[in-house]
Amino acid sequence: MKKMKKILGIGIVLIIVLFAAKLLKERKSEVENVASPALPALSISLVKVEQGVVQKRENFLALLESQSEVKISTKLSGYIQKIAVVESQEVKKGDPLVDIDKGELLASLKTLEATLKQQESDYRIGKNVFERNKKLHTAGALPKEKLEELEIGMDGKKTQIVSTKEKIKQAAIQLEYLEIKAPYDGRVGKIFLRAGNLAAPGQPIMTLSQSEQKMTFSFASGQNPIKKGQFVFREGENIGRIKTIYTQAKNGLSVAEIELNQRLALPEGAFISVDVVIGEYKGCLVPSDTLVHMRDATQIMLYREEKFTPLAVKVLYENEKDTLINPCPKGDIGRGSEIKLSKLPFYGKVKIRSAEDE
Repeated sequence: MKKMKKILGIGIVLIIVLFAAKLLKERKSEVENVASPALPALSISLVKVEQGVVQKRENFLALLESQSEVKISTKLSGYIQKIAVVESQEVKKGDPLVDIDKGELLASLKTLEATLKQQESDYRIGKNVFERNKKLHTAGALPKEKLEELEIGMDGKKTQIVSTKEKIKQAAIQLEYLEIKAPYDGRVGKIFLRAGNLAAPGQPIMTLSQSEQKMTFSFASGQNPIKKGQFVFREGENIGRIKTIYTQAKNGLSVAEIELNQRLALPEGAFISVDVVIGEYKGCLVPSDTLVHMRDATQIMLYREEKFTPLAVKVLYENEKDTLINPCPKGDIGRGSEIKLSKLPFYGKVKIRSAEDE
């Protein structure tokens, strides 16, 4: 009985094994008949390797200033009658800036002019008297001493006239001092005093900046080869060149001045990011988005006979747009993201995008 059960058990096991083997064989056949998934489509653009020039630029923060700024003040004390300009106003040389009360000076000038008329009248009368007495002296009717006395009196009157004329001239100059005008073309800066304020000599009424601008920036002289004549760019546009390197350092750093091509529509005192061209390199140029950075090397993908082949290159210089490489291959190379470029050698067929597709 036990032997029968044992034989029956072995038979059941064999049936299960055979069934499993058959099921496995059918599943394997189904898997083999399923088509392998195709690689996703990959498209790339091409660019030619060319000889060219790439600039090395260093970025600095530059201060925009006027070429010069003066403090406008009066030479004579007086109350301000009128401020003829407003802050940030553009003015031409000779334009009125400030009027200071002239009442006291005009009254003094009027008195001097009246005094001059009286002195000139006295001189004319005295001169007539002198001429008559001169004739009497010639006729022997007047002593010489009396004539000399009259002549001395005439010289005194003449001296008074000259002195009064000089005072009138000085008063006229002082009137000009009270009408303050722009000494050059420029822009009004800060206005410190207003109408009704007392203006005193040496006290600033306002500031006036020249229209011409300049920019300055500081740099570590041992680290940056900044030289006179180097071009300066702002947001990709050439705005001027290095005019001079100051002989005196500021806060331990050298200072360079930029001569601008034209006036910048920016507020004076603003700090502006600029790029200084400190060198130029000639050689084999490729766009920066043609490089594949591997662990041991940097590669570009050469396109030959509808296939891509990696080529190891040495990067000599690189900026945000271009890269100088060696060796310099001829022909086309792939351009795109590093992920796409790194896959190119493993794709049998790659769609090449034209310029119109970009």
